[in-house]
Amino acid sequence: MKCLWHKCPRNLVGHRRCFCSGNCKNNYYVARRRKILKAKAVAYKGGKCCLCGYNNCLEALTFHHIVGKDFGISYKGYTRSWEKVKKELDNCWLLCSNCHAEIHAKEDNAALSGNRQMINQVNSGNPDCLTLVK
Repeated sequence: MKCLWHKCPRNLVGHRRCFCSGNCKNNYYVARRRKILKAKAVAYKGGKCCLCGYNNCLEALTFHHIVGKDFGISYKGYTRSWEKVKKELDNCWLLCSNCHAEIHAKEDNAALSGNRQMINQVNSGNPDCLTLVK
């Protein structure tokens, strides 16, 4: 039987029933907690991209900080309390990976051209939640 941690190639030996080591056990439960927190965070922010409405894949949804950030939601893989995560999410937009990349591309282009003000119109939309002034 193989170790339950999906990234571990080792087989279980001796009295081990689920994990080949304490490290694999820890990795498994930390990853599970992160996935649960991400699902809660996505639900808290409406469950879909606030620009295009995409909601098919949890891993394709990201959080864009509006102004400043105390911490990255998943910075260095740290797990945080739900209350701390919720406070940080109040300063974020939920976006799909494509919309998030387009926002950063427009921000980068505006910074390169010296235009510090940007009105975002990603994906042919003009949502109220995405008017930025830098």
